[in-house]
Amino acid sequence: MGVKNMGASKKKLILNYLAHQEGYTSVEDLSSTFKISKRTVYYIFNALNKELLAKKMEPIQNVRNEGYYLKKETKEKILKTGDAIEESTPIKYAKDERCNIDILLSLISTKKVTLEGLSELENISRNTAITDIDRARSLLKKSNLALKNDPKHGYWLSGKEEDIRWWFHEFISNHSNLYKKMISSEHFQHFIDCKAENQFIRGTGAWLEDVERLTGKHFSDDAINILSVYIPFVIQRIKKNRTVGPLKEYELSVLKTYPEYELVSQLLKLFDINPEVYENEIFYIETLLLSSQINFISSESKYAPQKFTGLDTVVEKVILRFQQISGINFDNIYELKKNLYVHLLACYYRVRYGVKYQNRLLKEIKKNYGNVFSFTRFSIQPFEAFCKHSISEDEISLISIYFGAEIDKQRKNWPTKAVQKVLLVCSSGVGTAAILKQKLQSLFPFVSFEGPITEREYLKQSEIQENLVISTVNIPEKNKKVITVHSIPDHQDLKILTKNLVQFDIYRNELVSSILDVVSDYAKIHDFNGLTQGLIQLFNKPNFKSGTGGIYQPMLSELLTDHTIQVVKNDGLDWMKAIQKSASPLLMEGKINQEYIDAMINVVNQHGPFINIGREIALAHARPENGVKHLGMSLLKLDKPVDLVDKEHPVRIFITLAAIDNTAHLKALSELATLLGKEEKLEQLLHAKTKEEILSIITEEENIQ
Repeated sequence: MGVKNMGASKKKLILNYLAHQEGYTSVEDLSSTFKISKRTVYYIFNALNKELLAKKMEPIQNVRNEGYYLKKETKEKILKTGDAIEESTPIKYAKDERCNIDILLSLISTKKVTLEGLSELENISRNTAITDIDRARSLLKKSNLALKNDPKHGYWLSGKEEDIRWWFHEFISNHSNLYKKMISSEHFQHFIDCKAENQFIRGTGAWLEDVERLTGKHFSDDAINILSVYIPFVIQRIKKNRTVGPLKEYELSVLKTYPEYELVSQLLKLFDINPEVYENEIFYIETLLLSSQINFISSESKYAPQKFTGLDTVVEKVILRFQQISGINFDNIYELKKNLYVHLLACYYRVRYGVKYQNRLLKEIKKNYGNVFSFTRFSIQPFEAFCKHSISEDEISLISIYFGAEIDKQRKNWPTKAVQKVLLVCSSGVGTAAILKQKLQSLFPFVSFEGPITEREYLKQSEIQENLVISTVNIPEKNKKVITVHSIPDHQDLKILTKNLVQFDIYRNELVSSILDVVSDYAKIHDFNGLTQGLIQLFNKPNFKSGTGGIYQPMLSELLTDHTIQVVKNDGLDWMKAIQKSASPLLMEGKINQEYIDAMINVVNQHGPFINIGREIALAHARPENGVKHLGMSLLKLDKPVDLVDKEHPVRIFITLAAIDNTAHLKALSELATLLGKEEKLEQLLHAKTKEEILSIITEEENIQ
């Protein structure tokens, strides 16, 4: 029998081949005929026999030293029906997916992983499999890992245990859908006990629910998804005696006092692991729990956590510092303080115990909320001092989301009355969910966005009351349509959302939607978000005027000019006179009145030297309604510092900010925050002797940015 249709499943081809043979067939014959390894032949035999037995047919027979054959009855049924086994369409994987699969199987497979096995599994040629392996090896170098192989063991992952675990953690964080597809597919059953793996994950998920209930810490959906897969992986590594090294001795006594220690000990016992032998692993899993993102903390639990000593004060300092450098006064910071406390609690443990975090949204956050990111980087210094460690940009970007959401919240609401409701579902933390809601609310003010709720909360609902569901995670539709978007909506997301949401408003249905369609047909839209928002603002605010609404955000060099910068000697000035003198250019230009200067001085008298934002730097400002006529900024540089209220706060540079709203000045102050965050630039400013030097420092920094 000639072998035809090689694109079909090799299982079916081999079964039909055996059905047409009169005598015995050797493994060597099948290997040569179908261009596969002997190991793959045995794998296919095993799979075929399971399916034949399931159909109550005799399996493939084997006679030693003779070969393999099918009994007469089985042959007849196969030749008669032609469908003795179900055709299984091979899954096609992308190049990146195949590389990750190769690495993953070399790490977790219970069977020998060979080039032939990977080729058969992924339905690719041997040469393609070789190319994939080479690429996988190149990718692993970034993680200090290597993919090794030999005839006896096949492929395996080599490296430090900590690095291996970190690779798997990142894989799960970024490719959870691929992993779920793997463990639910019959194609992987030769390498992985998928049934046992799924049971393991479900069991860990149930344990995590107990952890939430007993500790009062409720994890984000993203955290649950990662932990429910990662912890079983760690348990299996422990069972293979692949363990991590100990923590520093002084940390251990602290970790033992947390309820998580006992809960992890109970988990190890469930899997027949002696906690006393593997105490280091208790600490390892415990730090995972402590550092995982939580949405909220409930006080009604057996081990409800007490206030972390000093952290609430640090949170207040961070918020105050943000307000100082941004010139924004938050009206109601209760929710911000509560949410930021919960976030920084987990962040503290990540920093303290070296738990790495990579934010997939870092680039998007820096792009879309660059000003807020700069302010946060500047404001986070009290928390860094508390942790005794610098904070990465990935962590800063997460923290900035909370401030970004608060800024959006404080923007004036559009006058349009919302008539339709949309439910938001978000798998990430509170901050990301909040900023998504605020962004959508600003873009679609005629819609009432409900929630956000977690994926777990959504799945518990039998029926959705809202008109539409928008989700950042793939969820099943119930009785209402679901639109899936990114945590920070991109161009395509916004296009889809606009087409679905504009219909909720009759006015914009004929204006915004039509205009966007026309523009898309005749021009390339570089900023879909900006265009959509601009149109909505235009139609919602007929009296909107640029310059009063804060659309344009001037650069720092546009506000601090030759006319608004003063370099003078300190001839007996006190801090009040220094503020008066710093603000005098703005007063002369008519951008503020005397009432505003008095208000700035009163703020310091009431709250102390909080305007001291850095070494010998003060940023004075008050509320816009206290006498601001136009946006402005001025700078006073003294040769000798002035004591701001007391000797603990000497100030050499006084900057006055006159803000007209919460947004127009943000770009300029963002540049200032970045400038002051660089020690060498700060030194240059403090020692500058002329206006020209100061202007040169500012423009030089702007050119870099």
